[in-house]
Amino acid sequence: MMFTFCKINLDYDMDNNIENKLKYCFIAIVKEALSNVIKHSNATEVNITLRRHPAFYQLIIQDNGLVSEYDPSNGIGLYNITQRVNAFNGNIHISTENGFRIFISIPKPDNV
Repeated sequence: MMFTFCKINLDYDMDNNIENKLKYCFIAIVKEALSNVIKHSNATEVNITLRRHPAFYQLIIQDNGLVSEYDPSNGIGLYNITQRVNAFNGNIHISTENGFRIFISIPKPDNV
């Protein structure tokens, strides 16, 4: 699938030894977030950041669109994203200042 709605910037710094479940989780989250950009945003740019830190993985998806009428209790997409993050004992924070921003951190397993 090609994303032509707006420009996407990718900042990627991850391990090669991430378990497949987590890889597919991140893919599903990014796919849902980009779907939300298409449906609900007038953004001209999306920034996706995937980073590894010593104790956790970080995923940030942020657009520069105007946010109007955001209701965190409404919408199956954000609910699904939250459920995926919770399945890995992660944290999610959503911000609507200067566009829409999803900040996710997932703790690394002890053996990685």
